[in-house]
Amino acid sequence: MPSSLAEDLVAGFATDSDVTRRLFFLIARRSNQPSLLQALVDTGWSCAADTEINEAANGSLALIAAARHFPVPDLDTRIDPVAWGARVQDEPNDEDALDHFEAFVLDTIGKQSFPDGFGKQVSWLNANEGMLVLAERRGPALVAAIDALLARGAEHAFAFDNFPVMTALRALMMKQPEEGARIWSTLYPHYKESSWTKMDSFESLPFYSDRSEMTRHCEQVLEDANTDHALASVARWATEGGRLGWLLDRMFGWLESPLAGDIARAFDLGRFLDPGPDADDFWQRARAIQTSGWLQETQDKAEESYRRRTAAGHWRDRFMSGNDPDKAFASLTLFLACADDRAITLFERAIAARGFDGLPFEEMAIWHAARRDRDRVEKEATKNLDKRLYFTDICKETHAPWRARARSLPD
Repeated sequence: MPSSLAEDLVAGFATDSDVTRRLFFLIARRSNQPSLLQALVDTGWSCAADTEINEAANGSLALIAAARHFPVPDLDTRIDPVAWGARVQDEPNDEDALDHFEAFVLDTIGKQSFPDGFGKQVSWLNANEGMLVLAERRGPALVAAIDALLARGAEHAFAFDNFPVMTALRALMMKQPEEGARIWSTLYPHYKESSWTKMDSFESLPFYSDRSEMTRHCEQVLEDANTDHALASVARWATEGGRLGWLLDRMFGWLESPLAGDIARAFDLGRFLDPGPDADDFWQRARAIQTSGWLQETQDKAEESYRRRTAAGHWRDRFMSGNDPDKAFASLTLFLACADDRAITLFERAIAARGFDGLPFEEMAIWHAARRDRDRVEKEATKNLDKRLYFTDICKETHAPWRARARSLPD
């Protein structure tokens, strides 16, 4: 883009609305045009406390993008401090950026408080990559900050926003596993006794590290899983975190157990496995077990669920492999008839992996038109999973009239 055109585009920048400015920044950082980035830098824009969050995010990232091409005057005072995480991700060896990001993270950890800061959004950035660099290079400082927070009380560690504490803990468990495991094991009993439920950002952490120090924590989460939702989560985390072999070993062991509950646990986990050779092998062995009564019903339902997942994968591949809108529509219709929430997630990832132009226009139009049906399938698939175990309704709470509030029953 010619410099003159870029300057004309931003001529009225100072009087434009925050929406217009946000869109300018978005276009500039995504197009990565040096001339447009230079023109925006020259406007003198800087992030302030009252800057609208989307403008602050896109403006800060645009200045970070500009810094890849040329020096940006006063960069450290013009951007939202959380954007230093993006700079660290771009340039891990930029000590100045790492210093700024470290100062921001440690200050934010020190200020996290329950209930004063409950529900406040601290960060708009996915800071996982930047936090990994920080944990690797400045691990002791990060550990000390979290230890200081825990000294004030474990309740301060949990919040709706993963940043900074959960993001930092995830990075420590990958880069400083001994310290990460120590902090996680300290927090876990408090988490179980708290009112937090289904907090994936915390419970899943041990599964996404391949360090042996985390295995006992994975065992703990699996042992405490007492709903179908919890077992589905364990199966997903183990698959995505590279611990499927560990989980299958446990499941094969339960198949040999004399206890019906253990065998049912293996069946129930089996229905949540992603289709593939390992899962097929599990069901081949599970099918050979002679059962009756309630256990047979659990076995049949679980195997049927797994078969539906397999069929959903087949119709997903048919949809992705063709260039015929009629066949694509039929394939998607049959996919939705078999799918659950996990199958839809895998379908979305397959489309994303193809890239922006990965599918013909007609197929993408069919996919987008089915959004409401996909939402319906996801909702139905997850309905009451947290109120059942092995397909059986369980009592997790009581609203007995002599109690002032709902009370969770002990496991």
